[in-house]
Amino acid sequence: MTSLGILLAAALMFTTTGCSGQTGQQITVKEPPVQEKSENLVLEEIKRLDGLYGMAWLSDEEILTTSAPKWMEGELSTHDVQTGKDHPIGIASGMWVNLSPDRKYAYIYENSRAQASFVRMADGKRVRVQMGDGDISILNGQVQGAWLDNQTYVIATVQGLSQATLDGKVTPLATLGEQETVVKVLSAPSSSSQKLNRLYYLNNHKQLYVLPINSGTSDKSENAAKATLVQSQVVDFTLSPEGTQAAFAIETKENENALVVTKLDQTKQGKVITSGRFVRQLSWSPDGSKLAFALFNLEWGTTGLYVMNTLTGYMTPVSYYPNLQSVLWWSPSGKQLMMSQENQEMNLDMPNNKLLSEIYRLK
Repeated sequence: MTSLGILLAAALMFTTTGCSGQTGQQITVKEPPVQEKSENLVLEEIKRLDGLYGMAWLSDEEILTTSAPKWMEGELSTHDVQTGKDHPIGIASGMWVNLSPDRKYAYIYENSRAQASFVRMADGKRVRVQMGDGDISILNGQVQGAWLDNQTYVIATVQGLSQATLDGKVTPLATLGEQETVVKVLSAPSSSSQKLNRLYYLNNHKQLYVLPINSGTSDKSENAAKATLVQSQVVDFTLSPEGTQAAFAIETKENENALVVTKLDQTKQGKVITSGRFVRQLSWSPDGSKLAFALFNLEWGTTGLYVMNTLTGYMTPVSYYPNLQSVLWWSPSGKQLMMSQENQEMNLDMPNNKLLSEIYRLK
């Protein structure tokens, strides 16, 4: 069978209805509404980039990469997706490299120093985030954080959440409870105010909260609103670009997750899209038309990376590798999806570890 035939077969298997288990509440997985064939997603091309780890998209034609494992924090380069040419830019990489919405600045977390900086992409000017005293850092390096706007970044700390501005100044936002840590954080705009944002964060107890904050001030008193519980038993989540919808990976019972898409003001009435042993790496495209996720379900033969048309519900498999850990990056137009990975069995004493990035072009 050809590769295309295998993909189509996997896509058909993906619409399995019903699920079973020994304990817990049963979830019925309904076939998504597949409409006109012209609206179906088509995997047009896969570009494999051996020896490169993609960190972010600079444009639909260029990505930000490193040729060293993330723990080595080597130099960043630009990579032209069409020509394959690389150009070093003289900026050291980090465990996290997160570009501002206008792509003029990067938030870079250096795991080796347990510190973070804002770096201006035009000239590499670096401003250290003023977090901790001396060599003592309270950063939570396991969490990427999120931009509120082009000037403000939300950082996870061991105590809670803080916002940092491009001058490196930090303002606490929320303090967590005892034995509570942040797992993931995303921001969404508010429909009522240009300066008011909604900050969604997932903790280690599988609880998703929303916190309204004012990104236009450094006064903590103006960000004194308490966080509100949105959903429990959440293991991963993502938000639509306009902030009106969310996709949750919810733990429904032991060894089973359900993918639920819902309006944020109607979280109890969400629609179950599919389920599996693990559902992770949820990522909504910038144009709002696609939802990517990794699914692990050997029993149903639906293990891999999938992209769903959010209007029709039609799902397309793009990779057989589930990749439950790597971040999925959408290009600005939402037409390309990048997945990067490191060899999970790498020896940290050796620099020659295998790096791989794949870019999936959809139409």
